[in-house]
Amino acid sequence: MIREIITDKNMLELNPHGDYGFPFYLINVTLSAYQFGRFNCHWHPELEIACILEGTMTYQVNQNHYHLVKGDCLFVNSNALHSGCMYEHNDCRYIVSTFNPSLIYGYEKSAIDTNYTFPMLNTDNFSSCVLQEGTKANATFQAIMKEMAAYYTDRPVCHELHIKSRLCELWAVLYEEFRQRENSAGAGLSEAKQISRLKNAIIFIHSNYTEPITLDEMAESCHTSKSEFCRIFKKTLHQTPFEYLLRYRIQKSLSLLVSDTCTITEIANQVGFSGSSYYSEVFRKYMHCSPREYKKNMIK
Repeated sequence: MIREIITDKNMLELNPHGDYGFPFYLINVTLSAYQFGRFNCHWHPELEIACILEGTMTYQVNQNHYHLVKGDCLFVNSNALHSGCMYEHNDCRYIVSTFNPSLIYGYEKSAIDTNYTFPMLNTDNFSSCVLQEGTKANATFQAIMKEMAAYYTDRPVCHELHIKSRLCELWAVLYEEFRQRENSAGAGLSEAKQISRLKNAIIFIHSNYTEPITLDEMAESCHTSKSEFCRIFKKTLHQTPFEYLLRYRIQKSLSLLVSDTCTITEIANQVGFSGSSYYSEVFRKYMHCSPREYKKNMIK
């Protein structure tokens, strides 16, 4: 089954992260389950933690890019813009969990919130953190992630209490990393401003991909020059704005192909291509088959 990160027009992920009674979600997933071997930029107020089990991947959080390998562990802070993809076409299997920070602090302005969660959740200088294989912190992180995965999968009595307990242990590890990095606050505000601009541009693309879009319009959507816009976009997402636009159009066309209610020409027009031949050319570039071949393979 093909996995997909479902977002609204502002790139806020709409996939559930647990429920009100226990706002915690965990899954064992492979990148090849996503179209193109990647999941697109998105954000969510929940915190995210991951542990690489096999393979390797590239993970982007705001303007930070990480090459993660087996054993590496990652923390993604609340509301950070993030995406992931295969590294040199190699697949990757990993555990990933998202959870509401209230599972750690309990209630606002508690001693735990004031001293340990609020400072980390309200800084521009700790959008993410990688604990690399071979360190003591990483060993602790890996062990706890695997324990939580077992509790979440098997659901024994009191599994929620055990998971909550392990989350607090993980937070203590992350807080120590946060304290060590506080002095390198440097360009936090500048990065936050650039990421805000980038979000505006991506929202513009997602809202207008069915229409012709120019580079001037993209740059204008985030109130910056074309050269600065292209620099920020390429630095953060490792692709040009037009490459992102084309990938997004192809991605949006996939469900239309499978629905079997439109012709190739109609689908091409609906997702913003000027004609079916150009659509087919771009489709083959990213999907390594023609639209008709994809449709035939998915419907049979």
